[in-house]
Amino acid sequence: METFDNLIPKAKTTIFEYQSCIEHLQRLRNRLNRLVQTNRTPEATKKLADLESLLKDLSNIRENVEQSIESSQKTHYQMNEFEKQCLFYKQWLDNIDRQLQNMDQLLTIEKIHRCNDIHVELEKRKQIIANLLHEYPHISHIKQS
Repeated sequence: METFDNLIPKAKTTIFEYQSCIEHLQRLRNRLNRLVQTNRTPEATKKLADLESLLKDLSNIRENVEQSIESSQKTHYQMNEFEKQCLFYKQWLDNIDRQLQNMDQLLTIEKIHRCNDIHVELEKRKQIIANLLHEYPHISHIKQS
């Protein structure tokens, strides 16, 4: 999680710097345009075409990076939510374990009732966990690998 927390701000900074470079290239393009309009040299025209192609490529790359950042943020949020749920259920299972340890002092009928109660709660939790895994399928894939 710390890696995600550090990568997202770095990626945003990179996008900002990238945008600054694009703006600088656009200013250069404008200068070349003025050069072409005044001198009409073939070399300036070729350089301008190269610059236009480079700007188009950079814009496409920026869009891809922005989409990746957005996707990473969504994944990061879902992983945080999933981890919160995992922590809750770990604590819940620890509580069951403590209850089982305390059952030694109970009468047999109380033990049976307590076991039935635990079983019912466990089935409910299993269903909730199954629903979570269904809601976050790519996270369950990450946890399994």
